[in-house]
Amino acid sequence: MPEGRLRELSDRDGTLKLSTGRTLSFRRHGDLDGVPVFYFHGFPGSRLEAGFVPLKGLRLIAVERPGYGLSDPLPRRTLARWPGDIAELADHLGFERFSVLGVSGGAPYAAACAWALPERVSSAALVCGIGPPQAPGMDDGRMPDLLRFGRQPWLSPIVAIARWLMLDPRAEPRYLAMREKYLTERYGGVSKERAAISPEFLRHMLANWREALRRSLGGLFSDARIYGEPWPFDLAAIRVPVHVWHGEDDHVVPVAVGRHYADHIPGVRARILPGEGHFSVIFNSLPDIVEALLGHR
Repeated sequence: MPEGRLRELSDRDGTLKLSTGRTLSFRRHGDLDGVPVFYFHGFPGSRLEAGFVPLKGLRLIAVERPGYGLSDPLPRRTLARWPGDIAELADHLGFERFSVLGVSGGAPYAAACAWALPERVSSAALVCGIGPPQAPGMDDGRMPDLLRFGRQPWLSPIVAIARWLMLDPRAEPRYLAMREKYLTERYGGVSKERAAISPEFLRHMLANWREALRRSLGGLFSDARIYGEPWPFDLAAIRVPVHVWHGEDDHVVPVAVGRHYADHIPGVRARILPGEGHFSVIFNSLPDIVEALLGHR
């Protein structure tokens, strides 16, 4: 890679003016000399999300989807549109090949890149990921509420109030109290999920959510709509190595969704992990995730 590109990547935040005129924003995490991996954040999320833990050996580029953080909105965006943005960003950064890592609400976007860019994507990692709307589990837990949310724009005023409360500097104590209530109701006493959702991690995620929604609710509403729309491809059409991690005790995205990925992607390597929740599976699987992505450099 040219020396100028190395200097460019040393800046933590970056933006790219796409060929369409939109601005796409991103942040670099991890090793400057590491294997390039595009990180796709959850719902909602921002370029800050990937900074909760160092990923040695990976050059992680956390990209903000349109309407989140510093990325310009894109009205009526679709899942199929995302791989084109990533290919253009990869060209800008000098990446001929790269891997993709999608966490929770970012998993559909990682799957789309694996399908649309087989000549460039070395591997894909899907961690506690939301799946196609017809997948088993997408009608369970919180998923029906999410899919209905994308079809009900009349909820905008309610969500705007929630956004205002989140952006309030006094929000942190409220979220810490909500953390305790959520963990007690869902997990009772000591659990892997309770250990993962520490006050420090919650503060990080609160900063991530604030950054995601600081300009508008456009990204959030677009994502919610997309999650309920038919995918433009079948999982069976993916032809790159895919790794799946999902916790059996996930109360956010039911484990049936992870099993659907495992059952339908050719050659997938899936880890369905007992005792792991939505967040603990990320923390406790990180060494395994890094090893898997490094194995396809």
